[in-house]
Amino acid sequence: MCANRAADGCDLAATYDAATAMADWCASGGKPAVLHLRMVRLMGHAGADAEVGYRSKADIVADVERDPLLATAMLLAGPAC
Repeated sequence: MCANRAADGCDLAATYDAATAMADWCASGGKPAVLHLRMVRLMGHAGADAEVGYRSKADIVADVERDPLLATAMLLAGPAC
């Protein structure tokens, strides 16, 4: 049996909880585990990949608001920021 777990990869706490659960599963003698993290793709992968050419501004803004780096920084800084 293979354990499966999904989490929002943009949410540090959810990712940690899911990864810990999968590590515990494997360490306790469980079979392999699959951890599926949903992420955002921020900006194009190359200079020629201009997202504004094929994505709406609302979609781009929504992805930036889910930026895992910024979300983690705000989580660590606390509510004062």
